[in-house]
Amino acid sequence: MDNVNDPVAPAEHEESEAFFLKRIYRDFFETVQRQKYWIALFSFCVVLLVAIFSFLQTPYYQATTTLLIDSDMAQDPSEQKSLGNLELQVAIIQSPEIIAKVIEQTNFSVDPSVDSRVDPREVFMRFLDVKSKKQNKTIDISFLSENAETAALTANQIAQAYIEGKTTKSSGVVVDSVESLQAQLAQQVEKHNAVKNKIAELNRENPELGNENILADQIKY
Repeated sequence: MDNVNDPVAPAEHEESEAFFLKRIYRDFFETVQRQKYWIALFSFCVVLLVAIFSFLQTPYYQATTTLLIDSDMAQDPSEQKSLGNLELQVAIIQSPEIIAKVIEQTNFSVDPSVDSRVDPREVFMRFLDVKSKKQNKTIDISFLSENAETAALTANQIAQAYIEGKTTKSSGVVVDSVESLQAQLAQQVEKHNAVKNKIAELNRENPELGNENILADQIKY
C-alpha cells in the first residue's frame, strides 16, 4: 500500500525500464560485434547468389511504338466515330487478324522461345501490351523479346499492320464514292441523251416548231 501512494515509485519504474532497454541494446551490439565476420560472410553469399541468379536469367527487352489517333483526318463519319473510341482501336490492334498477320511477317511461330506445343498467338499475346492515352489521343504498342531488334521490329510491324488495315478501309470508302459518282454521271448522261433523242423526234414530226436548238431552249433540259 505504501508503494501505491509513494510518488517516487513511477520514477524508479522509468529508470529500471530505461536500464533494461540499454542493456538490450548493449547486448545486441556486443553480439553483432562478436559475429561480424559471419554476418559479413552471410551478406556476401546472399549478394553473390542474387548476382549469379540475375546473370543466368534470360534478359528481356521492351520496345514501344506510339500511334497518334486523329479522328479528324477521316472523311467517313462512321470512321471518325470509330477512331474517336481509343479502346475500340486497342481491341482492333489486338484482333486475331492483325496478330496472325504479324506472326506470319516476323516468323514468330518458329522462334526458339516459342514452345511448338503451344499456340503461337497465346505466346505472342503474353509479350504484347497495348495501352491507350486519352489525354494525348495516342496508343502505345509495347512488345517484349529476348532480342532488342526483334522487339522493335515486332512493335513496328503491329503498328504498320493496323495502319494498313485502316488505309485499306479508307481506300475502299473512296473507291465506293468514286464508283457512286460515276454511276450518277452515267445516269445523267443517259437522261440527257434520251431528252436529245426526244427533241430530234419531235422536230422530225413537227418541222414548224423550229430546229433542235429552239426546242432545247424552250424545254430547258
